[in-house]
Amino acid sequence: MISEAYKDLKTVGLVTETSIEKFSNTTRDSQSLPVWRDKKSGVIFIKDFYVGDALYSSKVDGEQGKASLKRSSLEDKLDTTRRLADFQKFYYGKVVCEVGFGDGEFMKAAAPYSREFMGVELNSLSLMDARKNGFVVEDNLSKFGENSFDTIILFHTFEHFPNPLNKLHQMMRHLKKGGQLIIEVPHAGDFLLRDDVACESFKQHTLWSQHLILHTRSSLTAMLKHTGFSGITIKGVQRYPLSNHFHWLANGKPGGHLSSLSTIDSLSLLTCYETALARIDATDTIIAVAIKK
Repeated sequence: MISEAYKDLKTVGLVTETSIEKFSNTTRDSQSLPVWRDKKSGVIFIKDFYVGDALYSSKVDGEQGKASLKRSSLEDKLDTTRRLADFQKFYYGKVVCEVGFGDGEFMKAAAPYSREFMGVELNSLSLMDARKNGFVVEDNLSKFGENSFDTIILFHTFEHFPNPLNKLHQMMRHLKKGGQLIIEVPHAGDFLLRDDVACESFKQHTLWSQHLILHTRSSLTAMLKHTGFSGITIKGVQRYPLSNHFHWLANGKPGGHLSSLSTIDSLSLLTCYETALARIDATDTIIAVAIKK
């Protein structure tokens, strides 16, 4: 059965039947699930599969057997620190909703500076934990009023949606006029996914049944424009340092930034490496900011 995500990509002109090619025969969690790439737009996608909302409501990452709360990793903490600094103007004194708040680390950190901070999450234990901490949270954005939010934020959530255009229309309705949408996603143009790098181990680690679309600048821009957003800006961010890339290329495994290789990861090198990757549009993450007219 053809997925809504694939239909949405066709709707905005990002894929055609004649321009797609098989990128992989498998994902990290399925030996029989092909992954496709459009040769022109570069977007990577799963054509005909969706794990279902029930999985997200009862599991954290789809690879655990029961509902649980994920512990924050070093990467999560670094992400939160970066996001607090980079997105301050979007949450400071604002009415904010984070869609897919997970363990709530960013929500808990940013809420004291916001006017009000709410959230949407499918995971039942995450909802319970957030409510225990005094947050107003729901399992669907539709349970909040329309024209409610100054800012809606999605960190590594948008790529999981089986119906991204429908979700963008919904978020548009729930933003106030002039409100802003922030979407942070894994990048299909990631340096380690490039054909000329050919890091097969990284490719098989990254491709996942729950990542229905790995986006590019063009795919985010096209979807946001199609749903009526304006003032769209997109920038590249490198979440993982050079040591991690070395480790993947040398050993075929993640974790270089947690190994002895991390001694090379000075702030100046991190900054230079991110700048270099951004110059060739090969960062591991891209962030879109868009405005409701």
